[in-house]
Amino acid sequence: MAVDSNTRNTEQAPKDLVTDSAVLSKFIARNAVVVDKTALIHDLFDSSDSTYFLARPRRFGKTLLLDTIQNIANGSRKLFSNMAIGKDDSGYSWEKYPVIRLSFGGFPSEPNAFRQWFLEKLNQIVSHHCLDIKPVRHIASIEKIIEAVSSKHPIAEMSGRTPEMSGDRFNVVLLIDEYDFPLLGNLNNSTKLNKIRKMLHGFYSSIKNCDNKLRLTFITGVSKFSQLSIFSGLNNIIDISFDPNYSTICGFTEDEIILNFSSHILSALSRLKKVGVFPEDSDADYFIERLKYWYDGYTWWNKDTTVYNPFSVVKCLKYQRFDYYWYNSGTSLAAYEFKHMAEIYFKILSNNLTFKETVGSISDINDIQVESLLFQTGYLTIDGKIHNDKITDMPQPGGVDIGKKSKKFKNIEESEESEGMTFKLKCPNNEIFFTLIQDFVKMKSPFPGFDGSIKQTYSSFVDSFNSLDANECARIFSSFLGQIDSTLKDLNETTFRNLLICLLNIRKPRARPEQILGSGRCDIVYTSPSNTLIVTEIKYKKGNILTASPKPKVLPPPDTKLPAFQEMHNDAKEILEFLLAEAFSLIVTKKYVRPFYKSCLKTIACTVAIHGYDDCLFRFYSIDWSAQRITPITSFNP
Repeated sequence: MAVDSNTRNTEQAPKDLVTDSAVLSKFIARNAVVVDKTALIHDLFDSSDSTYFLARPRRFGKTLLLDTIQNIANGSRKLFSNMAIGKDDSGYSWEKYPVIRLSFGGFPSEPNAFRQWFLEKLNQIVSHHCLDIKPVRHIASIEKIIEAVSSKHPIAEMSGRTPEMSGDRFNVVLLIDEYDFPLLGNLNNSTKLNKIRKMLHGFYSSIKNCDNKLRLTFITGVSKFSQLSIFSGLNNIIDISFDPNYSTICGFTEDEIILNFSSHILSALSRLKKVGVFPEDSDADYFIERLKYWYDGYTWWNKDTTVYNPFSVVKCLKYQRFDYYWYNSGTSLAAYEFKHMAEIYFKILSNNLTFKETVGSISDINDIQVESLLFQTGYLTIDGKIHNDKITDMPQPGGVDIGKKSKKFKNIEESEESEGMTFKLKCPNNEIFFTLIQDFVKMKSPFPGFDGSIKQTYSSFVDSFNSLDANECARIFSSFLGQIDSTLKDLNETTFRNLLICLLNIRKPRARPEQILGSGRCDIVYTSPSNTLIVTEIKYKKGNILTASPKPKVLPPPDTKLPAFQEMHNDAKEILEFLLAEAFSLIVTKKYVRPFYKSCLKTIACTVAIHGYDDCLFRFYSIDWSAQRITPITSFNP
């Protein structure tokens, strides 16, 4: 979608970009960009329902969303003069509601310390609202706190709205952020987790008794612990995590980025062209394509509605470079020692990950499904539903029309929005793909009979690739593929591309997949430590390894030395040579190397052919810009 001239002129000077705050008033005070989500918040206040739960990955704007709700509830209309809910025709009444807000972020994970911290926070709420309540000594005292806050704000003062039943005020807004923070901190300790779970269960059960005082309750977190009875008291809670009506309530859509950040896009584009990162003829559309490639792709239920990671987008535009902002801001999931973690990572890199259980929740803390955790924490997203071995777009939940409010998720403890379905999962974008690679190569290998990490064993592959040693590259890559052939299914070029990228990025991320070059997408662009660009194209043909590289019928005696790599079968050689020629033809006809003509960097073309499971050949070509020639590198000179 283009950034047209009209959009460019909507801002005379770029607004500030705030990356260090989740306080709406600070954005307004700094004249910073605010992506308007108030139309969706208006819907929450207008709905006949009042208790909501939303799960999203960290740094997706959940805290800022709650702060926005709080300011709306407080009646701070001046803050919203340029937003949908603040317009005269919005229809919002701007009644003032008292707000009780509690965040579990940063709470200690030790149960006793957690309880003391919890009580301290409740006493702070008592002090903030100047309530005539003795020091809180029990977590269940939240019921008394809500009652006291409600009593200080009689319903008669609120636009004359009179409840049908005496004592029902519906005038308190309760906001709870990061409810699961203390739970996630104890995933590897079920004893501590259960103690904290019981405290939280008592807390939410007490809230249930205040239904007639609560105008709106909104709870956020990263994960949904569906069968732990945490929310069992709140039997009216609605999980909007997968509701298509609220799929964009956190994160940025592409339209929102173009509308709000056009000046910053043009500024970043200018700098990246100046320093040679982008081609000179690249435009705003090119920049948005790169932004999409790096940070877009997150979806909940309906894969046609995707959002960008808001934290990484703002950081990228502020510092005018593409980097792993979201990943570097938190703890890698590789720190968790879950069963089969490495196998799951390998399936992700092989583009072959499906999940048959409820992907949106954690039901058994003693047997956490890594796929579900990776999805909830932002490392995976839904790519489709598999039905009769075919991948289809995600249906609307329960067949509900996307234009109508969904009532499918009425009970968070019992919702079955994905029960019994098989999901196709994938990495949402470039940022996550590379961070998973960095985690994967450090893990203990999942391959049968293989000790140590991939990084320790195959680090020499990078040296061979940097030295343009085609024969050694083929030997090492063939050995690597030979370790994993029994785990591979549904092989395709994407599988081998990702595995090759895995090896090339063992030491440092230097290889990028699917780069837009010339008139197509090149498989890999690698930048060596000496700033040599190696443009790589891969071709693969299915085949039976036993026929392509037959084993000898008679084995030699034990004292006879065998070559490390037996001679390849002639039929396999012929197929591989054809594939190399096909890859070379693509590099030339699609003009993959031409964009680097003025880069002043040495450029090499590389073709890779793979047949069966582990027969492969590499070939390097030197680009001579002055003579306008491309010639094969036929010998290796270390």
